[in-house]
Amino acid sequence: GYGATIGHFTWCDDFAAARNASLELATGDWILWLDADDYLLSADLQKVANAKSLSADQALYFTLVNEGADRSRFLQVKMFPNRSEIRFERPVHETVVPALTRLGIPICSTDAEVHHTGYAEEEVTERKKAYYQELMLKWLADHPEDYQTCFRIGHTFYLNGDRGRAREYFDRILRVGRDRVELHFNFRLAATFSGRCLLGDGQYEQAIPLLEQARELKSDDALTLLSLGDAYTKLGQYERAVELLQAALQGQVDPFFPLDAITIEYSAQFFLGQGYRELGRMEEAQEALARAAELMPEREEAQLALEQLAREIPADPGLYRQPEAVPAESGGGEGEKRISLCMIVRDEEERLGNCLESVQGLVDEIVVVDTGSVDRTVEIAESYGARIGHFSWCDDFSAARNVSLELATGDWIMWLDADDLLPGEEHDRIRHLMEQGRDKCYFFVLDDQGYEQVSCLQMRLFPNLPGVTFEMPIHEQVTPSLARLGIEMVSTDIRVVHTGYTTPDVVRAKKDRYLGIMEGWLEEHPGNYIVRSHVALTYHTTGRLDEAIDAYRKIVYESTCLQDRNYVVYTTALLFLGRTYLKKGELDRAFDYARKAEEIDPDYILTRLSLAEIGVRREAFPEALRYAQGLLSGGRQMTFFPIDQREIVYSAHLLCGQAQQGLGVLDAAEKAFLQAAKIPVVRRGEALGSLSELYKIQGKLDRALEVLKEAHEIDPDDAKHLFNIGSIYLEQKKLDEASDLFQQVIDRAPDFSLALLNLGYIAKVQGRPEEAEEIYRRAIEIDPDGVEARANLAHLHLDQEHFEEAREVFREVRARKSGLVDIDLGLLATLARDGAWPEVVELLGEVLSAFPEVAV
Repeated sequence: GYGATIGHFTWCDDFAAARNASLELATGDWILWLDADDYLLSADLQKVANAKSLSADQALYFTLVNEGADRSRFLQVKMFPNRSEIRFERPVHETVVPALTRLGIPICSTDAEVHHTGYAEEEVTERKKAYYQELMLKWLADHPEDYQTCFRIGHTFYLNGDRGRAREYFDRILRVGRDRVELHFNFRLAATFSGRCLLGDGQYEQAIPLLEQARELKSDDALTLLSLGDAYTKLGQYERAVELLQAALQGQVDPFFPLDAITIEYSAQFFLGQGYRELGRMEEAQEALARAAELMPEREEAQLALEQLAREIPADPGLYRQPEAVPAESGGGEGEKRISLCMIVRDEEERLGNCLESVQGLVDEIVVVDTGSVDRTVEIAESYGARIGHFSWCDDFSAARNVSLELATGDWIMWLDADDLLPGEEHDRIRHLMEQGRDKCYFFVLDDQGYEQVSCLQMRLFPNLPGVTFEMPIHEQVTPSLARLGIEMVSTDIRVVHTGYTTPDVVRAKKDRYLGIMEGWLEEHPGNYIVRSHVALTYHTTGRLDEAIDAYRKIVYESTCLQDRNYVVYTTALLFLGRTYLKKGELDRAFDYARKAEEIDPDYILTRLSLAEIGVRREAFPEALRYAQGLLSGGRQMTFFPIDQREIVYSAHLLCGQAQQGLGVLDAAEKAFLQAAKIPVVRRGEALGSLSELYKIQGKLDRALEVLKEAHEIDPDDAKHLFNIGSIYLEQKKLDEASDLFQQVIDRAPDFSLALLNLGYIAKVQGRPEEAEEIYRRAIEIDPDGVEARANLAHLHLDQEHFEEAREVFREVRARKSGLVDIDLGLLATLARDGAWPEVVELLGEVLSAFPEVAV
């Protein structure tokens, strides 16, 4: 052994008490305290030996250096005189500093370090954090003026992502005022981290006054300056942001609080890169981002931003491309080149002729590979002089397309599907592209005119070179092979009109069929992140949200897409992780992932739309409004992801209205909803519904009713519009009309419980209690865990003086949700009626405790 003196201590949730038990056993002039996961390097061991010769009338700070994922370092008193008056205090995050302060013993700095390894297992770390938080909360309840513990509790919530709870504790310190907080250090940190909570919630303007309070107390604090720079960056005030971020790099990282100086410098350099980029200072942006990537190579954001910046000089916008206008005139070049149209088809006799007619005069060769038609498809293709190939179908679109490439003899390949049409005005423009040389390939705009009216970029024209092949069985791609050959990819505004997938049932059937093929492919090719991204999107759009999250997380955290520099897949995975969490109502996670996507490409239209949606849902209305207005001012953006451009504009107006309503700017909200309602999309009835709610708030019931009727005409199958019309009639006391509409709602949507509750209310006030009871019981069957239907039923029993039944149902409601005063009072009435006075007294005490201002 090591000759240690052994003591024993019965654990009582008090680290200070345990440490003090060890001090009672110590006989040396000095105390050096360490944890089992601390260690000293040999050089520091010598420094401790030297310190022993100092007079024992001082204490010594060492630097605690955390190792592993947490790379923070801070000063901690590790050596102090062995005196009975110096003891640890606080049950957790125990310290001798208060005792040293009372005794007037100075604490001197040293350059000695103690290295702390901590726990490698995340589960153990999380369990310890939760335990420490529990101990701190108990301590603070008994010591409410211990502002250091108060701050630590808030900081723990902050690190766990619970910014709302964190601000409760930070603001508790701030409300006291800095003159009453014993250490300005605690007030300053509370102001800084409260501001950082607001930054995380997108409330950038509100964060600035708090951060400025912190800066008044320490003007060179690196974290405060970084946070201010972050806020001004998000507000688009880049010159001010750059000034603050430069100051942060020159500032001091607080030595008394565990902060990671490298992370702070990384963040300052990263935001500086963004600011310089927006100011057009590209060389400085590159320098800052390169420094950030060097500081923390394990974090991808800076490297991705650096590579995106490199593509922008000249620009390549990553997830989207601004299509190049292609002139219609030919301009010489390499001379006449032949173009082969390549197609795969099956049972397309109704559409193939129109497709082939649309390319007459452009293509020099038509290659049609048939995968098993039983109609006149092959005959029609032959009538246009097509070269026919045959392919035995094996659930692999790439394999079939590659057969068509093998048969093609042209210098260029253009591919179409049988339900595509090529407008005649595009022919000369395509010929012009072919004259530019075979070191380029071209994206066309696919303009879907079927059930889903969306548009996106697709690689449709490329040189016929050895090594060019399609890959993946579904959503087949030719771009990976073109990239391997070093062929430059260029976006154009040339349109291909797609007419397929004409009904929801057809779309649903195709999704199901394709999903089965892709899932089978992934079993054999689990590392194929492109196919996985299509699978994830199918899960997302069909409501299989947990499976979507699992698939997207595999792409983000387990795939090689970043290593392969496939930023489109990586960023889309981040974004749709956020959108999937948004569907699940997990708004903080949704926000975090959408912001990560924004860090890589701040201009991508779907990211900005998502952040506007999330902002409205989180009631961060200034941020939501900024993103939504940016969508309207940013113009049309063509992406590789299918987008309905009208839906984007509609959603932007709708979100502007919702954000403005949340901010109380009702006239502007009304205009935004009216603008949204003018856009011919399927969902425009939703804008009218929002407009009707706005009119109801303003007391304009007639106007609310008018727009709801219009919404119902647009979408007569949406039961929500009928319900809202019925609610207005109910408010106007037109009970028969309301009852008729609520019944129509139930006929369309039998589980629409709010409509049932209103029907029950109407039956009750019209003197039909038995019918009301039956309706309320139906509502309870639909929502067995809910309280509203039970509450209504309990009050119905009470009105009828069925006290025993009322008491039973009131108790059921209380078991599901406590603190409902009307329920407690109803139960009191039934108990008093039966003379159950002890219960009455006990329950009355509970009720009155909720109203401490009431004197008894």
